Amino acid sequence: MPRDVEHTQAWVPRQKRLGHLHPGPAGHHQIRDQQVELGRAVEERQRLGHSSIAIEFSALDFANPDGLRFSHRLEGLDQDWIEGLQQTRTAGYNNLSAGSYLLRARVRDDDGGGYGPEATLALVIQPPPWRSPGALALYALVLGALALALVLHTRRRWERERAVADSIRRSEERLKLALWGSRDELWDLDLRSGKMVRENILPIISTSATVHFASREEFLREVHPDDQPDVLSQLTRHIQGHSEFYENTYRMRTLDGLWCWVLSRGFAVERDATGRALRMVGTSRDVSASAESAEQLRKLNDELEHRVEERTRALKLSNRELQFTLDELKLTQRQLVESEKMAALGGLVAGIAHEINTPLGIGVTAASHLEDETRKLTKLVGEGKVSRGALDAYQSEALSSAQLILSNLRRAGQLIKSFKQVAVDQSSEQAREIDLRTYLEEVLVSLGPALKKTPHTVSIKCPENLRIYTYPGAISQIVVNLVMNSLIHAFEGIEHGEIRVECESYDEEWLLLYRDNGVGMSEDVRLRVFDPFFTTKRGQGGSGLGLHVVYNLVTQLLRGSLDCISAPGKGVEFQIQMPKRVG
Repeated sequence: MPRDVEHTQAWVPRQKRLGHLHPGPAGHHQIRDQQVELGRAVEERQRLGHSSIAIEFSALDFANPDGLRFSHRLEGLDQDWIEGLQQTRTAGYNNLSAGSYLLRARVRDDDGGGYGPEATLALVIQPPPWRSPGALALYALVLGALALALVLHTRRRWERERAVADSIRRSEERLKLALWGSRDELWDLDLRSGKMVRENILPIISTSATVHFASREEFLREVHPDDQPDVLSQLTRHIQGHSEFYENTYRMRTLDGLWCWVLSRGFAVERDATGRALRMVGTSRDVSASAESAEQLRKLNDELEHRVEERTRALKLSNRELQFTLDELKLTQRQLVESEKMAALGGLVAGIAHEINTPLGIGVTAASHLEDETRKLTKLVGEGKVSRGALDAYQSEALSSAQLILSNLRRAGQLIKSFKQVAVDQSSEQAREIDLRTYLEEVLVSLGPALKKTPHTVSIKCPENLRIYTYPGAISQIVVNLVMNSLIHAFEGIEHGEIRVECESYDEEWLLLYRDNGVGMSEDVRLRVFDPFFTTKRGQGGSGLGLHVVYNLVTQLLRGSLDCISAPGKGVEFQIQMPKRVG
């Protein structure tokens, strides 16, 4: 319970003589020292924070116990003694404030006798825990901390406000400096009232920091008549929300009545619910100098365009003439290339014809010898002079001649077959599958006549059963042109030259390596070796188309790539990489 009522009994014995009640000295009544102990109990309970108390009095009077009257006074609270009614033996106090009190009590008979000795009881009312000195100190500490926090918060807020104010001031200062440095005028236009506030005013146009325009027409009166339609159109589009940004260059009237070019930029910073602009902010700049330069530049451009048109017409005429010449050169080049191919084919035919003449001549000689021997034997048979020795001699000569005829006819047949296949391939340009090693050997057979006239040798190294689907005529012409190029250019001053043709197979491609141990090339020659009509034997039979034909066949017809590696005295190496299936 928040408040308890304590009942304390104070016993006041009365002095008796001979069994009668007599008033004792000083009022006949006394309160025992026992009251002090009871008071201490009350005091202890009051320290717990109770502020209401009730005290009951008692005194020993066996003769007239109901005639006793008690009075009490609480020092520090009561101004006078409080007289109790008859048979009233209690005193009560509620809501006592914290502090120390002294309760004084006395008793008398209602027969008019005086009061007996006083009894006292010291009371100490302790404050509740929330009003104790410690609590009050804590409250003071908390209030001090709150006050300090409030002060710090207020100080930080003031510092932030000062920082924001300083930042705003610096921003305004930077803006003014930027405007001053750029010589731009900053304007703020309220479209509802027509009021325009200006900063860093362009002195050539106006000297007022605030201008009012009652309508757009009033503003347009300051704009050059030729520029008014465009200014009104651009401004209306932005006000109605059809453009994100407003920018226009036009002429405005100056204070002296002349015109100056102004570049105006701005955008709407406030719009109504329909999207119509209510406020615009932007800048204006005097661009008269640049506008005059632009006008001069425009005139210069017009003049240059006129000159360019004239030059273009002349150039088109020259281009047509050059195109006609180029077409003639290309036609001539194609004719020369075809002539080169036919010359190579003609050389092949001449070489094969020479090669075939030898076995055919031997065959004809052997057949003629056999015919003579046969006539001799026939004559002997007609004369009946055939002997065993003559018959054996004829049989030996006939067998030898037949074998010689047969072997040379086979040799001629092989040459004709190789020539036929190579010649057909070079002339038809049709794709087919070939055994690469066999085909390269046939190509070398066709080169036999040219190689027999020189001490140089050609070797082939190619994997067995390497079959490719390609244009055999192109392969043949590439090998023939490379070999003939080496025979003509590479072995000058070299007694025994070596040419090696090697083939390597990869996944979907194959590599043709052509090497010779000739005199090599300088860097300038190597870089131009595939150019058309480039030759180091000009006037000595060189056409300059052999390696150019090789380059075209590899890169265009066979869809491959080639590279030339050479140095003076180090021979030459051609690396040709081509797909296994072409056509």
